[in-house]
Amino acid sequence: MIGLERTALHRILHFATNALTRNGFLNLSRLGGPSLRSVQCTCRAALFSSSLRFKPTWQTWLRQVRKSVHDHGTLRETAEGMLSPSFWDSPPIAASLEAAYAGWPKEEGFDVPIRNAKIEITSEEAALNEVSCRPHQVAVQAIAYRHLFKFLHPDDNCTILSRRLRFILGAFCVDGWMDAVTPLLSQLKCFESVQVLRTWSNSWSTSYRYHESRRLPCLLGCHDMPDCISHYSSCPLIHEYVSATFGPSLSAECLNNFGTSARTLDALRQVACIYYAYHVVKFHPGIRIIHNHACTPCHNPEGDSDTAPITSSSVVINAALARSSFVGGLKAAAFITGLKCPNPRCPPLMVGR
Repeated sequence: MIGLERTALHRILHFATNALTRNGFLNLSRLGGPSLRSVQCTCRAALFSSSLRFKPTWQTWLRQVRKSVHDHGTLRETAEGMLSPSFWDSPPIAASLEAAYAGWPKEEGFDVPIRNAKIEITSEEAALNEVSCRPHQVAVQAIAYRHLFKFLHPDDNCTILSRRLRFILGAFCVDGWMDAVTPLLSQLKCFESVQVLRTWSNSWSTSYRYHESRRLPCLLGCHDMPDCISHYSSCPLIHEYVSATFGPSLSAECLNNFGTSARTLDALRQVACIYYAYHVVKFHPGIRIIHNHACTPCHNPEGDSDTAPITSSSVVINAALARSSFVGGLKAAAFITGLKCPNPRCPPLMVGR
């Protein structure tokens, strides 16, 4: 279940593989991202809530089950304390509720949060034995979920993002950078924050990041430079086009380490615009031109004389179209986010280099 949950988080949020940990995804709401619930904590909290609300019922069931095992079970089942035959898929529900009430003592990592949840419920002036009598006055499941989530899913985004940024930028070791920029991320729209976080976590859909069969050069036309985010973080063409597009409204922090030192909301919004503009170029159908080259094979006297010629292919980037698409993506993203874009026309350098 945990593996499936992580796969689903990657696919829903469109982050690159292993860009963030499972704990990081579940804590994205602290950075302005979507609020995601943990499947594991939700299931455990619901089971604990049921065990607390229906304690008298399952205790009665459990006594009956144990008596039945004692009277009719095999010697092995009785000696090992089994409450169900070995061919059952799961133990009796009464046994599951008993384990949930005790904090799953046979499983590591659940006893502490369940104990803390019981303490909080008791502090709400509701004895544990009285919860079943007042089922709607104490939010048992919400209290249990909060304690389970805090204990099982610590936030590790600062560590992971710092590691990713060191790879992207080459030298990134600014202490406390996350604490300074988090309040700004929380004020952005959710999709803007996610685009910034995809940038910081090395989740651009570059051919190098996704290990595509064809590794592309810089899509904007930089000579002998790869299609990877570490190049785009200092790409002179991106810097030039972003500066020309935003003009005086460009925040200096936008092009400085991808906005990690940003002190204004506009700086982070401009980073989100760069993310959007790159992907407009990447997924434009006319950017990549595939040339097929036919080569006549050497004649093999022992083989078939009608052998088909060997073909090879190469990819050429339509740099002029890529540059105009990049600027168009910048302006479209700026319009959506409400940024000022003073230059109505593409700069002259868009014609080609």
